[in-house]
Amino acid sequence: IGGGLQPVQEWCSHLVGALGNAAQADAALYERRAALARELRSIFDVDPVGDLRLTLMEADSLARLDRMEEAERLFVVAAGRFPRSVAARVALGDCHWKYRGSAKDHAAAEAAYRRALDEPGLDGPAFAHSRLAELYREMGRPADAERHERCLPKAADAELPPNVRRD
Repeated sequence: IGGGLQPVQEWCSHLVGALGNAAQADAALYERRAALARELRSIFDVDPVGDLRLTLMEADSLARLDRMEEAERLFVVAAGRFPRSVAARVALGDCHWKYRGSAKDHAAAEAAYRRALDEPGLDGPAFAHSRLAELYREMGRPADAERHERCLPKAADAELPPNVRRD
């Protein structure tokens, strides 16, 4: 394929992402999405970013199927293989409370986000701070939310979820 594997990896990532969107209407597609992400990683020698994306998409699918032990194992694997990335740790927290139909385990979500912040040298700690702020607002803890919002750089404001604002 002209241009190397990069276009293939992008296509794979978009395909697995599209399956995630479709699965919102048909939960059975989450099983296919998890299997496809796993298979694509085994077929292609994907770059680290593609590998992380596909691993997180597989874990996300398993979590949405309420297969939390398998999902958590993959999130931990992703965090171990990509030690500077905050994404796996934040995704683990997200699956505990942000997903439609999740058990709203605020304590587990908070623990995952805090682990992301406790890990030295991670790229993108603002992502974990924004999630903690959003979580604390939902839990009725505005003072804690504001404390994490103060940790957000102004450049991150445009990337924040709509219900998390810096005033």
